[in-house]
Amino acid sequence: VKAHVAAVMKQVRRLQQIGANQIIVFNLRALTYTPLAKQLARKYRHHYMRSLTTMIKQYNSLLSQKINATKGGGLFDINKLDKHYLTQSISYPWYRQTFKLTQKIKPCYVNHGNYVDRQGEACSKPWQHFFYDRIHPTTFVNQLMSERLLAFIKKGRAEIYQPGSS
Repeated sequence: VKAHVAAVMKQVRRLQQIGANQIIVFNLRALTYTPLAKQLARKYRHHYMRSLTTMIKQYNSLLSQKINATKGGGLFDINKLDKHYLTQSISYPWYRQTFKLTQKIKPCYVNHGNYVDRQGEACSKPWQHFFYDRIHPTTFVNQLMSERLLAFIKKGRAEIYQPGSS
């Protein structure tokens, strides 16, 4: 964990050396909610989810400490945002319609880990799904995240994103 955070901070310093004065870093997503993590937990059993949760918490905590101590650094807490969308009832407008994010467990598209060949059809209503495949969020979830990120950037301050704040 420390080595990975150190690698991120090295890149932050490189950006600062070439003139960046405001840098936003994303922490690790809420990976324990992904269909892939749930599949691996069934396969490996022995404390897989607990170990994954611990690793994510350690990484995000250390990253937060380092970014908060960095002049011009801001942490966008994608982990909290994911948990917010995955545990709350979320409706959102899209092209004069209102959609509801209802499917938070099953992916829209099952590719069996093959990202090269087509494996079948995607679901008919991807806007209802959080996950496009076993790990990646759908376009609609990315759009929701982008709106929050834009609000975060407009604040112009280095602070941790809190769901519900704009």
